[in-house]
Amino acid sequence: MSKYALLPDEAEPPSQGHCLWRVLWRVLAVVMFLLILGIWALIGPLPNRMMQARHNWLNAPDDPHPQYFFDSAHGTLVSKGASGDWTLYASDCLSGQARSYYGVSVTDRTNAQLAARIVQPEFGGDHITVKNPDNGQETTFTRQQCSQWDVDMHYDGTTANTIKELAGHARFDCSAPNEHIVGNFELRACH
Repeated sequence: MSKYALLPDEAEPPSQGHCLWRVLWRVLAVVMFLLILGIWALIGPLPNRMMQARHNWLNAPDDPHPQYFFDSAHGTLVSKGASGDWTLYASDCLSGQARSYYGVSVTDRTNAQLAARIVQPEFGGDHITVKNPDNGQETTFTRQQCSQWDVDMHYDGTTANTIKELAGHARFDCSAPNEHIVGNFELRACH
């Protein structure tokens, strides 16, 4: 035996290429495992509740009014009456600060003709104004015309482009001659 031979505990460290190969092999193994698990979840047998959930998910119709996580408003406003029957699916809201009022404007991404404005003035009465999608005319409902009025809007502590963002909720059920609206909105980051 040579006096320069390496003993087993003094083995050479693995080369850089060997280390890279081991890392790639582990990543490939994890990706393959996740791929097989995903395929199994789509076609393999599962417990009954999970089978039903998978069936509902795969066979669900496309939502014509999707609500996304990043939307600044969620909820609906349903209008029935002389101006027609329609539903606003809230997706965006804007602070009224830029338009010189304390409140928010709520819009529907899927129908640009639908809009509502909720105002809480410092003086005067709280009210909501809805825009008729057919002719663009606006109908205003005062707080006194509402059997339910649960509106809470507050500054959320964020300013975007000098506009103080509003957050909160609005739940209302209001009637006027030949008109009735019911709304339930969750509002966040209205700027």
